[in-house]
Amino acid sequence: MYLHADLSIKERALARTAPTTVSARRDRPPGPVLAFLEAL
Repeated sequence: MYLHADLSIKERALARTAPTTVSARRDRPPGPVLAFLEAL
């Protein structure tokens, strides 16, 4: 069953969360892994 939550409940839940301080970055696999994947 689905639970009904109005917008004010959602806003209160979001207000309780802390913003992340970690910057987004892309991880790059090591060279041998990339070479293997490109050879497939």
